[in-house]
Amino acid sequence: MKEPRVDGCGSRLKHFDGGQGLLHLLFSAIGSGEPYPVGAYIAYRHDPLTAMPDPDEVKQALDKLKLIVAIDVNYSETSGTAT
Repeated sequence: MKEPRVDGCGSRLKHFDGGQGLLHLLFSAIGSGEPYPVGAYIAYRHDPLTAMPDPDEVKQALDKLKLIVAIDVNYSETSGTAT
């Protein structure tokens, strides 16, 4: 990949490894569109709407996406939002 990670790990936030990343920074990046627009989110075996500290902010960010995929064995808030 030539583009920096959307959460800034390894580029803007050089003190964080560019491998795993920081999920909580993703939602503000989706909202702002910086450093580039994000169009899709795949929630594999997790529910960010109940796991993250500010579900309203997460919901606003997810509403801006063109595609949300929720892969889970249980119904969740995120799977109810998935398109």
